[in-house]
Amino acid sequence: MFQSQVKTPDLMLTVSDLKQFVYCPRIPYFCYVMPVPTKQTFHMATGEDAHRRLSKLERRRTTHKYSLREGAKLYKQAFRSERLGLSGLLDLLIETNSGFYPVEYKNSIGEPQLHHRYQLTAYALLVEESNDAVVRSGYLCMLRSDDVFPLEITESKKLYVKNLLDRMRRMIETQTLPAPTPHRGRCDNCEFRLYCADTV
Repeated sequence: MFQSQVKTPDLMLTVSDLKQFVYCPRIPYFCYVMPVPTKQTFHMATGEDAHRRLSKLERRRTTHKYSLREGAKLYKQAFRSERLGLSGLLDLLIETNSGFYPVEYKNSIGEPQLHHRYQLTAYALLVEESNDAVVRSGYLCMLRSDDVFPLEITESKKLYVKNLLDRMRRMIETQTLPAPTPHRGRCDNCEFRLYCADTV
């Protein structure tokens, strides 16, 4: 009997890990390689509150906000892929006759950042595998402004996410401290700032 030669990853990562890796690769380093005590930041707490408020409001809305004429709205969908070595909890999945559309809420204003875009792409990969479908687009909803941004999810973006997962695993396996984010303003409210200060 034929057996697949595809090796499944030993380390199960989360979509949040991938988002953090794009935001600053030192965050998953401190989580996996050198775990340190952390506490919830003000931004994290306000983000959770905003998520809860919007989730209640969202249940009363139609799919027109996402430029979709109809669809079933499935909240807090958990996914796990042994093949990808990836798991995550998606804020909202819209299922229509034309396909599946992942939606993520962000406690931000303005245009979605790169880490938001690749986070949504990672969820698209999980949705695809779970539903044996192709996901070509999704939505990022900015909580502070209630703006919705459609995101095209291309095959090149999906491939890049897979490469990011490989890079993160190599970092963890080799215990290599990565360079900090070049966007140093992100360090001001980082929960790992005190541990990172000795090496930046």
